[in-house]
Amino acid sequence: MNDFSESLLLSFGKTTFLPRVSAFLIKSVLGEMSVMLLEGTGVSNGKLKEAGFKPEYERVEDSFT
Repeated sequence: MNDFSESLLLSFGKTTFLPRVSAFLIKSVLGEMSVMLLEGTGVSNGKLKEAGFKPEYERVEDSFT
């Protein structure tokens, strides 16, 4: 689970109970679609920074309160 997901859950006072699953099992169940789950997408905030965007909150946790 990534930092954003954990922060969002904690802001609602919840925890996660998802078990760890091996990549082999995910690949065997999802096939080629497993790439999206296991590797994610390459997202960058470079264009936003170049355009001079300033976030309202420095930390994602602060935006949930």
